[in-house]
Amino acid sequence: MGIFAAVVTLAAPILPAKADPIYVKYKSNFQTINTTTWTTVTMDGGINYVPLSLNSRRLVVGRFTSETDCYGTTAAAGHCSVRIMYRNTATGAITEFNPVVGTDFVFDSKDTGNSRQGHAVSRSVLLPAGNYEVYVQGAVTLSAITLRLDDAHFEVELYNP
Repeated sequence: MGIFAAVVTLAAPILPAKADPIYVKYKSNFQTINTTTWTTVTMDGGINYVPLSLNSRRLVVGRFTSETDCYGTTAAAGHCSVRIMYRNTATGAITEFNPVVGTDFVFDSKDTGNSRQGHAVSRSVLLPAGNYEVYVQGAVTLSAITLRLDDAHFEVELYNP
């Protein structure tokens, strides 16, 4: 797994109220997830997270879009989920962006396959100064289901609250 060395560092402690957001963007290619355990989505180059170094409190908005295919052989109901997470590198605490809903968020519903669609999720959290890793995870609600992600895009925006 590669380590991404670039860190977003905010030089000024406070941005003007109407400042443009600071963007960090990554894209991902084909990946399948077929476990009920949350799995981190790997971006191009083996990148698993977006590193953030915040000099002051910021509103952090994460957006993940992807072509998806959620399919399975089981007749039971089930679905595919994604969530946006952050890890405080000082404490190791891992938290889901708001709203915190886990697999209750249906990113794509199950069918018999070959029905690729585009889906998106946008989440936010207010973070104090510190160092963080922001990432996307995917999971399925039944082990007989597979989530296929392709042509994905992950974007993180920082705003002055």
